[in-house]
Amino acid sequence: MSRYNFRSRPAKEDLPLPPTPKKRVKRSDSINHSALKQHPDVSFLSHPPTPIDVEVSELPEESGIALTNKADETIVLSSDSEPATNKDENWRENTGVWHDLQSFEPGAWLNDAAIFRVVTKLAARDKSFGVVDPLIVENFNSLSGPSWDARDFARDYFNKPKVLLIANPLRAHWVLFLWEQEKKQLYLYDSLRGGKYEAAAITSVVNLVKVAFPNEEIAAPISRECPQQPNGFDCGLHVLRNADILTSTLMPGAPEPPLDPQTMRAHYRQVFLG
Repeated sequence: MSRYNFRSRPAKEDLPLPPTPKKRVKRSDSINHSALKQHPDVSFLSHPPTPIDVEVSELPEESGIALTNKADETIVLSSDSEPATNKDENWRENTGVWHDLQSFEPGAWLNDAAIFRVVTKLAARDKSFGVVDPLIVENFNSLSGPSWDARDFARDYFNKPKVLLIANPLRAHWVLFLWEQEKKQLYLYDSLRGGKYEAAAITSVVNLVKVAFPNEEIAAPISRECPQQPNGFDCGLHVLRNADILTSTLMPGAPEPPLDPQTMRAHYRQVFLG
């Protein structure tokens, strides 16, 4: 059974057929801490993202590949997509898969589910890494005076030597942070370094770390050199690439990840599907 707990898409006959397809995915704005707290052994590599509420419309059959699951629900992939393998049958039945794949299309902005899935898969290569869902970062940033339960929950996300945190400041830019437990230090990887979103990204992540370690003095993040994006929509790709490099140290001789935007999209789309 898939560890990704997405809601099922309504059956095809229950959906209207509007003149143009919609591609909007709305994820829950909050996380039920009390429910998740019932599972104190959950880690960021096994923690299911918050369920997704999806508003979709059917596409003409010629626009893509239709996949039908056991519940007679139909999922349409883009015309150049490959159907998921049998081992991913449960995963591809979730409602977000089509939208996640579409976010890898040229010029598209990667969504949070796609980024979280790929970064989690990359981090699984090195057991010293954990990953915090971007929804967790956003949720803790919205808390005022977090309770002790919230602090304990946050600390559950920092039980690995290194932790990758994905921030979406102002819901307009993707930024990657690395937390090193031994040094109690944050490192920032921003493909728009020094831009208008950097301060908001730092605030959101530092707030979360302070919740996890209320008695520690958290130093300002150290900004690391990294390639800069050539446009306004490839930030998510650079988060994936930076996470790829950070988590590949146990793979000597591994080729450097691609930097060309189109090649990156194709490469990490395959990681997403793998």
